[in-house]
Amino acid sequence: MNPSTFSTWDGAGAVFTFGPDSVGMWLFLLLAMGVGIGVIVRMIIHENRTFRSLDPDLIQDGGLKGVNI
Repeated sequence: MNPSTFSTWDGAGAVFTFGPDSVGMWLFLLLAMGVGIGVIVRMIIHENRTFRSLDPDLIQDGGLKGVNI
């Protein structure tokens, strides 16, 4: 059983949709970099809001008792 509809493969070549220096490659590269940078920025924003909302006074509450600073 031969699933191919071609009788010969002479002259067949490879076709790369997103090969080197193509628009698709640059599009996906920029998209991936944007997602990565966006995740890092949102993580920094979230961490800053969380630490600002906690605002512990470690010296008054004795959190630093016995610590050499």
